[in-house]
Amino acid sequence: MSLALFQKNVFTPTRKITVYKKNSMFGNINKIEMRLIEFGTHKYAQYNDAPFVAGIPKRKRKAIQMTESYKPYMLIVEGWDNIDPNGMFDGGKSSTNGEVTCSQAKYSSFDGGYESDFDEVIDKLIENSEVNVIADYRGHDSYGLTNATARGLCG
Repeated sequence: MSLALFQKNVFTPTRKITVYKKNSMFGNINKIEMRLIEFGTHKYAQYNDAPFVAGIPKRKRKAIQMTESYKPYMLIVEGWDNIDPNGMFDGGKSSTNGEVTCSQAKYSSFDGGYESDFDEVIDKLIENSEVNVIADYRGHDSYGLTNATARGLCG
């Protein structure tokens, strides 16, 4: 199914989801709440099995699609108002000199600490059935060497 159909208001998706994915600029974990259109894996550049999710972000009208490629980190869970991942500067250092405030992030860019801190919290919630996982692409092989292509549609 094409995103163009959704952008022309053929129908409005109603399934609320939260997507946790790695920020492509700094490597920290972002939370995106949306209404699900489609998720799964598809061919993307040299990746035969790149995970993607398509949906309409909370308080928006136009559909978007996010595709992860090399070393994907994407977790799709049911509902909105799930836990917020730690911010880049949570637990970091901050100092003020006059009117200027300088902040230092807890980890450097793309440090594995962002993922391990979030994994520790979210895995406990999953284990205790406090979060319903729709798709977990953490550590997924985008090259498609070990996984068959899977695709999920939602209406």
